[in-house]
Amino acid sequence: MCVVHGRVVDPEGRRAGSWRPFVSLTDAAGVRRNTETRGDGHYSLAGLAPGKWTLHWGGAGYRDEFQPLELSAENPIVRRDLTIARSVALKIRVTTPAGEPLYEALRVRNKAGLSNPETPLPVATLDAPPETIEEAADAGENRVGVGSFWSSGALSAAAGPQFMGVLLLTVDLPVFVSLVVGARVVATQRVESGVDEVSFVVDLDALLARQASVRVRFLGAEHGEALRGGLEIESLGRIDSVGDGSWSATLAPGSYTLRFRAQGYASAAREITLAPGQELDLGDVLLPAELTIEGRLLDPEGNPVVGRLVVGQRDERGILRFDDALELASALDGSYKIPGLLAARYVLRTAGDDEVVFPGRKEPPTVWVSGNAEVSTLGGSVRGFDLHLVRAGVLTLKGVETLPSGTRCKVLDEHGDILRTQGFMPGFVARLLLPPGAYTLVVCNEEWIELSRRPLEIAAGTTEVDLGR
Repeated sequence: MCVVHGRVVDPEGRRAGSWRPFVSLTDAAGVRRNTETRGDGHYSLAGLAPGKWTLHWGGAGYRDEFQPLELSAENPIVRRDLTIARSVALKIRVTTPAGEPLYEALRVRNKAGLSNPETPLPVATLDAPPETIEEAADAGENRVGVGSFWSSGALSAAAGPQFMGVLLLTVDLPVFVSLVVGARVVATQRVESGVDEVSFVVDLDALLARQASVRVRFLGAEHGEALRGGLEIESLGRIDSVGDGSWSATLAPGSYTLRFRAQGYASAAREITLAPGQELDLGDVLLPAELTIEGRLLDPEGNPVVGRLVVGQRDERGILRFDDALELASALDGSYKIPGLLAARYVLRTAGDDEVVFPGRKEPPTVWVSGNAEVSTLGGSVRGFDLHLVRAGVLTLKGVETLPSGTRCKVLDEHGDILRTQGFMPGFVARLLLPPGAYTLVVCNEEWIELSRRPLEIAAGTTEVDLGR
C-alpha cells in the first residue's frame, strides 16, 4: 500500500491561515479518501492502492485544484506539496435608498408587521445575465454561475455588518454581479479588476410590488376542521409552520411546489406558477384521512434488511416520477410504514447508493436493492407489502469529463420507467447500485433533454460504461 503526504501552502509558501484546507484522493473507480490539513499545513493519506488517482484540494475561501497522481508499489511513499490560492472575494453591500443596510431594513419591516420581499441573492456570471437565472432559485450557498454567496460564517463576519455577505468567485475579475430574487434578475453591474466591494441600492417597496403573494387554507375533508402542520416550499428548501390551517407568503415570481403535511391526514402537493404582482388565492384544500402502505424489506433468504425506500407516482401522461420528499428508512426488523398517502397507484423502490457514490460514510453499506414495485391504495391502506431485495450490481460511469457542463443521466428499466438519475461533478466518478438486469442509459443536458441513449446489461459485480465513447 502507498502513502501520500505533503504540505499545503499559499503562493508565498505560508500555511493557509487558521482555516484548514482539505485534501482528497479519488481512485479510478470513484472511491474517495479525504483529510484535513494540520495546523502547520501538513497532510497525510495512507493505505492507498497502487494505480491512478485524482488529487483534489481546496476549501471555503480557496479555489478547488485538481491534479492527476499515479502511485506504484516500487515508490510507495510520495511527497506532494500543494499550493492553494484564495478565491477572489467580493464584499456585497445592499442598502435601501435611505442608506439602511438590507438585513436591518428587513428586520424593521418585519417588527412593524409589514410584508417583506424575498431576499435577493448575489450571483456572479462571466457574461451579462439574461432576465432569469433558474439555478439561483434554490441555490443557498451552492455555486451559481462563477461564484457562491456566503451570508454567514467566518468570511461574512470578517467583512462586517455593513455588508450583506461575501461572493466567492471561481475565476478572476472582471465578472458581472447581479441581484436575483427567485430566478429573476433585478439589478446587474460589471465588476472590473482591482475591485473588492460591490454596492447595490434596492427599494423594498418597489421590489415587493414586482413579487407575488399566495394564500391557502387546509381543512379536514370529513369535518372541515382547520389543520395544524407544516408547509414546505420545495424549491426554496423552506418549511413554514401552519397553526390554524391558514398560510400566506410573499414569493418571487416563478414556479414552486407547495407540500402540506398534517399528522393523520394525506399530504397535499400543489404546483403553482406566480407572475409579478399576482395575488393567488388557492382557497380551501380539503384533505382526507391518510392511507398507509406497510411491509418489510427482506433479502433472498427472508432476513430483514435495513434500507431506505422512495415513493413514486405516474403523472397525467403516465410518466413515473419519484418524490424525494417521500423517502423513509426501514426499522431494524426490516419493517416500514409509509404515511400520508391518498387513494392512488404508487411505485416503491429502494434508495441508497451511499457507500458506492459517497465512500467513507458511517452508515452500513447498501448491499440489497429492488427495482420498481407497483402498489395501489385505491382499495384502502395496504399491509404486508414485503419487498424481496436482490444483491446489487454496480454501474460505474467513466468519461464524464468529456461531456458538456451540466450533463446528467437517467437509467430506465425494461418497461421504460425511470429507476435512477445521476448528475456529474468534476473529479467525481458516478457509481449506481442496480438490480441485475436489462436497462437503458439516457444521457441528457441540464434541462433533461436527451442527448444519447444506449442499452445496458447489469450483472453481479461491477459494470463499467465510458460515456466519452
